[in-house]
Amino acid sequence: MVGETQFRETITKSLSPLSPAKLSNSTYELEFRLGTFVEGNFQSNQTLLQFNQVIRYLQNMVTNPAGLSLSEKVSLDINIDDGSVGGKRTRLTINGSQYIRQYCQDLNFDHIDTNDPDIIQILQKTTVETINIDTYNLRFQISEEIAMTDLTEKNKSINDILVSVKRKHFRYKYRYSFYEPQTHGRYDLTLVKSANGLDFKSAKVLQQ
Repeated sequence: MVGETQFRETITKSLSPLSPAKLSNSTYELEFRLGTFVEGNFQSNQTLLQFNQVIRYLQNMVTNPAGLSLSEKVSLDINIDDGSVGGKRTRLTINGSQYIRQYCQDLNFDHIDTNDPDIIQILQKTTVETINIDTYNLRFQISEEIAMTDLTEKNKSINDILVSVKRKHFRYKYRYSFYEPQTHGRYDLTLVKSANGLDFKSAKVLQQ
């Protein structure tokens, strides 16, 4: 109990500077990320043992009638690797295995309905504030996430990514999401394969 109390006090103290306006903004997302700090740099990764321990704990909570609900999702993120740090980033996401396979086969979106937001999403993400708690290997980050809904802008961004000669950063993700209805909190555990390259095939993402 002493350890738990100290943990809660540390978290509360660390988050106290956050303004209510930031916490209540509907376009903001507050993330709690587990990882490690290496020479002051945060790396959001876990060992397979840690991953399995957390997911087993959350799966046990799903069996409770008043507990968590579980969903699973496969997606592919594509970012232009421009070397920028912070600031606004534009991310293209393909949702669903069949559409990811279609893109990987064609290396274009000719046979995918890019106007369907459930299949193709363009998201502009800006980091608003970051708080590190080195003691517990935690990072709290507030980001503004805005989905691009204007179809003209969306299709232009898709075309810009396709024709860009810059390296692209690919992240193939299999995500388990546990949702807690009482607090509206969500616990995401994601298996990620990532690589850089001019296109998905040359990046050899799935071989990572």
